[in-house]
Amino acid sequence: MPTLDDITILQTNAKVAINDPVAVVDKSSSGSSRVEQFPLGLIAQGFTHAWVINYDNPNFTSGSGTTASFNIHTFTSTERLTKIRAVVTELWLPAAGETATGFHMDIGESGDGGTDNLIDAIDMRVTLYNQEDNTGDGLSGTIASPAIDDPANESITALLTVSGTGVTVDDMTAGQLVVLADIYDLADYKDCVTPLHLL
Repeated sequence: MPTLDDITILQTNAKVAINDPVAVVDKSSSGSSRVEQFPLGLIAQGFTHAWVINYDNPNFTSGSGTTASFNIHTFTSTERLTKIRAVVTELWLPAAGETATGFHMDIGESGDGGTDNLIDAIDMRVTLYNQEDNTGDGLSGTIASPAIDDPANESITALLTVSGTGVTVDDMTAGQLVVLADIYDLADYKDCVTPLHLL
């Protein structure tokens, strides 16, 4: 079993998959071990948070209409958001005998009336691996002029809307959406490295 001292003699990998794990120390963890695995590809893509939303999420199965929403993250007063991505990793399907004409997910902040200022109505019915990045107007920056959102004490909200004959949010049979975000906490910068005068 290799140890950290063996890193320099291990085989070199020239590629990284999104789901390849790397070990990190979670300073906020209260568990028996603060060492946890984290998908290395998320870091390489510049994301810090990930959420998997399945068709059988309790917020959907406990509903009965054509819409359902719930919060996936609540911001502290010092957190900031720079980008968000949604990827359809499994197509969304209705129950047998029903005909769906739309499965859409909006991702937005709780203070936004339309709940779509981050991801605007990504289609989850037609195209597998459909991807949207910052398609709402809340993060409309560019690489040269990035957007930094200050959503202090608000929440990221997911809003599912379904349409079709007999289709409701509680009787879907398949579907998965992965949401990624880059969220950083200004308070975490304090003492994050050794003070200059001690180097």
